[in-house]
Amino acid sequence: MDFQLTEEQKMLTETARLFAREEIIPIADKCDRDNKFPHEGAKKAFDLGLLGVEIPTAYGGAGMGVFANCLIIEELNYG
Repeated sequence: MDFQLTEEQKMLTETARLFAREEIIPIADKCDRDNKFPHEGAKKAFDLGLLGVEIPTAYGGAGMGVFANCLIIEELNYG
């Protein structure tokens, strides 16, 4: 059994990692201190396809499934 990520999964992981590095990490401390949710950042994440991954495409999601969502969450939580 092959446990390597597919090219699509690797690309998804890298996109989420880059987003965390550029959009989340720079503002995380301030959001925590001010107890504010970064609505603008969440919109950017949605526009990149990093949110709503499990939602079927017929309803505006990516329709990718649980594993893809786990890959994204792992990278975003790093931020």
